[in-house]
Amino acid sequence: MTDTLLVLGTGSLAGQVCGSIAVLAPEPLRLVLVGRDPDRAARLGYLTATRARLAGRPVTVQVEVADATDRAALDRLVTRYRPVGVASITSPQSPWEPQRARSAWTDLLADAGFAVTLPFQAVIAARVAEVLAERGGWLVNASLPDAVNPLLAARGPAPLCGVGNVGILAASLAATLPAGAPLRVVGHHWHLHRPDDPTAEARAFVGTEEIPDVSARLAGQRGTPRETLNQVTGLASARVLLGLLGTGPAADSVPDRPGLPGGAAASVPGPLGSPGRDAAGVPGPTGLPGGDAASVPGPLGLPGGYPVRLGRGSVALDLPPALDRATAVALNEDWSRRDGVWVDGSRVVYGQRIAAALAEHAQDLGAGFPAAALDDAYTALSTLRSTLRARPPRDG
Repeated sequence: MTDTLLVLGTGSLAGQVCGSIAVLAPEPLRLVLVGRDPDRAARLGYLTATRARLAGRPVTVQVEVADATDRAALDRLVTRYRPVGVASITSPQSPWEPQRARSAWTDLLADAGFAVTLPFQAVIAARVAEVLAERGGWLVNASLPDAVNPLLAARGPAPLCGVGNVGILAASLAATLPAGAPLRVVGHHWHLHRPDDPTAEARAFVGTEEIPDVSARLAGQRGTPRETLNQVTGLASARVLLGLLGTGPAADSVPDRPGLPGGAAASVPGPLGSPGRDAAGVPGPTGLPGGDAASVPGPLGLPGGYPVRLGRGSVALDLPPALDRATAVALNEDWSRRDGVWVDGSRVVYGQRIAAALAEHAQDLGAGFPAAALDDAYTALSTLRSTLRARPPRDG
């Protein structure tokens, strides 16, 4: 039976993800692409289907026009197509607005930081999670998953994981290492820019050995415009989604090994930067036993990003020996505070920078909000945005 993956979004990142799946998918797959704008959705459908045909991949594409903020519309789509999973790659707030349509609202974003948009980043994923809890299927969230996924976990079912952020860091670091190096990265959305405090840099390991020069290795990534970087983010995200479908790199390229349960390739790490070798002495493309290796944000509702093993519909932490779960979570909780927003129990908390920026406009919102009140926070922030968009920017 052919799997169906529902993809919400037709923007820059969604386009890169769909285009990458189109040329990578080794098994039959139906992609259902959902967008609010009929022309954008049709263009993405054409590009994805054509790339799949050119690549000789068994991917079929269907296009649906719908508003992903509409829970009833989401329920109809999930009921109709019965997807094995949903990739939410959209939000009501574009990250490119400050460059394309400046206003008093984009001044607020500059003052507060992008984390102030958490309600916008969370609302679609929250509604998808509610539908999937009733209908079945897994969710991957691409919108600020370091903070959104813990928020959703505080409300109820959490996404399996996110994509981007620490996945970008891991892909960028991997490009500086020999192919096949068993890389594990613990990092955060905050690390997409170089931290002011060098002791707060992301942590990366090859086998058991920590990489000492992470900042230098990430210079290329940090110097690349974010929209251009979506070429990397999209490919890395597609690999995560294929891993969750059970058709990722390990399934596609690692043959069964005699004497190993389930044919899994057990990795024996070599020196720093050298490829892992499995028990048969063959370089391991994943560097991990029993599934595809990835570093993903928000796995299982945790804050920040972690190395994991991906299986069909499953995610499991795969931390380096030097970091246990409690330590890795504590690091990410600290980085979340530095990023400006975190979840404390069942409440979203904003840092001082966001609270100060909101004080003039929406002091109550600046105090944070209960996770259960996400819809109220979304409405309040939407009202504020509409008001500020009507005003010129400070220097305009």
